[in-house]
Order: sequence, then structure tokens, then C-alpha cells
Amino acid sequence: MKNYKIRQIFLIALLFLAFGCNSIAENSLSSNLLKSLDTKINNTYLKGESILLFAYDDKIINTEAYADWSSYLNEFKQEPNSKFQFFRIAPQSLKNSLPALQGVSEYSVFLKKGQSAFLYEGLIVEPQVYTAVDRAYNQVPLSDEDKAFLPTKIDLN
Repeated sequence: MKNYKIRQIFLIALLFLAFGCNSIAENSLSSNLLKSLDTKINNTYLKGESILLFAYDDKIINTEAYADWSSYLNEFKQEPNSKFQFFRIAPQSLKNSLPALQGVSEYSVFLKKGQSAFLYEGLIVEPQVYTAVDRAYNQVPLSDEDKAFLPTKIDLN
């Protein structure tokens, strides 16, 4: 009887470690990153929705690159199958959480709970980038072209 209780306790502890810690890590994305984002973005992430965070310095608004980027982003926003939530953030918002962003003022971060996160430094002026991440997040098999346009995977844990 004593061995049975010890096995039961061991099994419960093992299950907690296997599933409990995993869900804690997944729900917290990265405590530093979540602390740097507002509540609406956190809640969107926790619901499992696809998120595109983008940042740019207002000084670039009159450039051709900004016009191209803005046009492609707006086209992607209007695609009927796109389920992304879009959030503009201040360029410095994630610099403490993502050291790769030191000195970068234009970037995009793609997030979805349970999926890889992607970082694109600069303005996205190739619409295939949006398509590739959308397909990855919707678990559509990626073509070689899609794979070529996927931004850099980033580890947020």
C-alpha cells in the first residue's frame, strides 16, 4: 500500500512537471517580452491569435520605402483569409527583451502562441514575407519560396 501511494505521488509530480511547467512557459511567452507589451497584445497572444507587431520611426514617413511597406502591409491586412491582429509599437519597446533590436528602429515581430516567433529587421517590402508567415502559422505546407521568405526565427524563452 505504501509503494502504491509513493508511485501515485511520483506520477502526479511527473505529470505536473511534464504538463504544468510546459503550459506555464507557453502562457508566459517570455516574461520580459510580455512586460514590455500592453495588455491588449498580451491578451491577443494568450488567445492564440496571430500577431504582427511593427515599429518605425516617424522620420521615415515621407520615404519611398515607407510608402512601399505601408502599401504591402495594408494589402495584407485586407486579405480575407488573414487572421492577424496588427499593433504598432514604439521602436524602443522591445529592445530590452530582444537584444538583436539594439540600434534598429524599423522592424516587425510575428507572434503566435505555440508557434515560432519571427523577426524582420527593417521595413517589409516583399509581400511574400507576410504570406510565408501566414502559411506557417496556419500550418499550410511551405514551398521552397515560402521558406526563403520566412524572417529570422527568434527564441523568446
